[in-house]
Amino acid sequence: MKNRSELFHIFQSFFNEIKTHFGVSIKVLRSDNGCEYLSHSFKQFMASHGILHQTCAYTPQQNGVAECKNRHLIETTHTLLIYGEVPEHFWGDAILTACYLVNHMLFSVLDNNIPHFILFPHEPLHPLPLRVFESTYFVHNFSPGFDKLYPKLHQCVFLGFTRSQKGYKCFSPCLNRILCLQMSPLMSSPFILRVSLHLCLHPILSTLLVHLMFLLFVTFLMCLLYHQFLLHS
Repeated sequence: MKNRSELFHIFQSFFNEIKTHFGVSIKVLRSDNGCEYLSHSFKQFMASHGILHQTCAYTPQQNGVAECKNRHLIETTHTLLIYGEVPEHFWGDAILTACYLVNHMLFSVLDNNIPHFILFPHEPLHPLPLRVFESTYFVHNFSPGFDKLYPKLHQCVFLGFTRSQKGYKCFSPCLNRILCLQMSPLMSSPFILRVSLHLCLHPILSTLLVHLMFLLFVTFLMCLLYHQFLLHS
């Protein structure tokens, strides 16, 4: 959600989704007196479906469970971004990954059950094997129009899972776009991720590094030739 004006359409989608999948309806909605919850269309929708709206400003203690869960998600997202040294503009993917992981963990308040199993008792816990967030993987390149000598794999960054496809959500630094594909089991070092990510996002830095590597190579050759000259003299 980029703007608060999108809240009403998101709430409608959420209402329809839980009604379709679980056969239940929302009975009470508790908010913090935000203007996005007080629009005419929002009020009309809740009245037509018999939803009771409770609102009181500056009382987060009334939403204790929601506030604790929100803090849990924020701290998990913060950890993923800092540990992986991922740029902040990927925070949306990080929080979705954090939500996925939290929903697949044991909770003592649920009698050591997993939220995913409670909602979907007949589905597997992990439809796809878990991957390490921000790690570098290789995905198959199925783009048409390339010859046989073109690389068959893309080096990408794992950013989480996607609900729309049965695959992993990866970011290709060189292509500068998101790919939703199956990944091969090959994995490279996270250091390669950080270097390649910064190089592809900053072309000037990439050019400077190429020149620097060339100078280092020339310096190495000169030192090697000088060493050979001293040995023969």
